Amino acid sequence: MKKIILAAIAALILSGCQSAGFIMPGDITVDKSEFDGVSQIKSVPAWVYKGDGSYSNIAFGYRWVSSSPEYILIKARLTNQTVSIDSNHGLQFNIDGRIVKLSTNQTYTDFNKYTGQYSVQHSTKEFPVKLSFAQKLIDSKSVKVKMLSADGYLDGDFKVDNSSSAIESLKNFIDKVNDF
Repeated sequence: MKKIILAAIAALILSGCQSAGFIMPGDITVDKSEFDGVSQIKSVPAWVYKGDGSYSNIAFGYRWVSSSPEYILIKARLTNQTVSIDSNHGLQFNIDGRIVKLSTNQTYTDFNKYTGQYSVQHSTKEFPVKLSFAQKLIDSKSVKVKMLSADGYLDGDFKVDNSSSAIESLKNFIDKVNDF
């Protein structure tokens, strides 16, 4: 019940942020380095939901750089907690019944905590995948996700689709990459 209330408060805050011109889950930015001309496309982490449509406390953002055009980074985030995300198989997908375990060379988990009227904390780690893998996530019928941490695991249904979902964000992100 507490998670549902927190999710409702977060939704209200985010809807106010959108009208004030703040960034929203799934928003995409394109930058070009003045140093070497490399371009990058990034998306703000968007929610992975549970099968019943509620928040799973997992969010995914994505990053692509023109110097490695065949790869993207999945920015996997655990919300409302600061806990170490496993580097070895810390992000897993069940794609149409086939389990894929992802690992990263990123040793440390990034922790962020925002305090104020509402306290928000999260843990983030980036996992590299081929662009073709990302397209498979979009094209598959069923995609479940699991994230492993020092506290255990959280899971969700990647294919629950709405405007603030990780799957919708990935579709828009891949369209932007393909247009580049």
